[in-house]
Amino acid sequence: MVVPRGLLGGDESEDDDDRVEDTDREEEDGEGRSIVMRMAQTSSLAGVLQAMRASVSQKSNKQSAICTVALSSEGMHVQWEDETKNIQSQVMVRKDSFVDIRASRSSTSRLVFGVSLNQFADTLSLFASSPSSQSPPASLGFVEVTLRYPNHENQLEIEMCENNTAPIEAAPHPREVHTYAKLSTVETPNISDWLEHWQDPESSFHVSSSLLREAIEDLEWPGGCITLCIAKEPPQVYLSSTGQGSLSIRLPESEVTGLQCPSDHVEHSYNHKQLKVALTSVSNSSDESCSILTKVSISSQGILKVMHMVNSLQQVQPQTGVTLHGSAGYFESQSRNITRTGIVQYVILPVDTSLQGLQA
Repeated sequence: MVVPRGLLGGDESEDDDDRVEDTDREEEDGEGRSIVMRMAQTSSLAGVLQAMRASVSQKSNKQSAICTVALSSEGMHVQWEDETKNIQSQVMVRKDSFVDIRASRSSTSRLVFGVSLNQFADTLSLFASSPSSQSPPASLGFVEVTLRYPNHENQLEIEMCENNTAPIEAAPHPREVHTYAKLSTVETPNISDWLEHWQDPESSFHVSSSLLREAIEDLEWPGGCITLCIAKEPPQVYLSSTGQGSLSIRLPESEVTGLQCPSDHVEHSYNHKQLKVALTSVSNSSDESCSILTKVSISSQGILKVMHMVNSLQQVQPQTGVTLHGSAGYFESQSRNITRTGIVQYVILPVDTSLQGLQA
């Protein structure tokens, strides 16, 4: 439920001080563990959660899709897997993306809980749609969003503070509007990290998103699974599908960079819908300063990992991913500044492969 707290004047700072004092008192008494995280805006996080929600199967009950959320002084980690156990998605937001993170003295480790992915994504999207969130700071003021867990009812509490500096006739003085949501939490779903079963050597490549998008759309016609083939010499990437018909697409060699292949060729097949979600769920931008980069990797068993690195201070929309093109060493480089970023990651199992089979 999202509830507006109303127009608040100068006394609001006193309320905040009282809340801090209550937290300190709980810490001194040794009761409970809690964490408070403040963000300057939620558009990026809302966008990546909407992208994660895109991986929910249409046959699944979106309202009952429960994700695992872990909060710590290092940032936020959200994880979800489809009930088919064939696709898993994660969002990792670094601590640099938050204005401030404050954990109680007893919260030295992560706080982990389950929450509705649908409610979490919709709440942050609603806050991101606020006029103050979408306007330059000088025009309508600033917005700050605070996440608190747990509150006194063991809920995830999300509060948005809009400090509106632009006067209006009804309220000529600067004012604050507080809106908050309380999301019920549940027992943490039993979700394992599939990458624990990742085996080297891996194959990987980078290519422009427009080519991947066109290839995925064209391969929808045959109606079958998509086979991804990586050849070492010459370095080439093929995508093919056989169903009502057969179609094979070779990505131009000049557009494929950073290709790594441990053998002459690597070939695995994936579900078309799952592959489409992994490759096209994060935003597309033609801007050269675009803050979304993507790397595609395949393990020796055929596990596919698609990693989108997102500048979490930028606004994103859940449409199509931009790949890391022409910068093969980005993810391996230790010299680049990758702070203030979040990661959206998809892991897909190849066709006719189960998680139990990997664990065997």
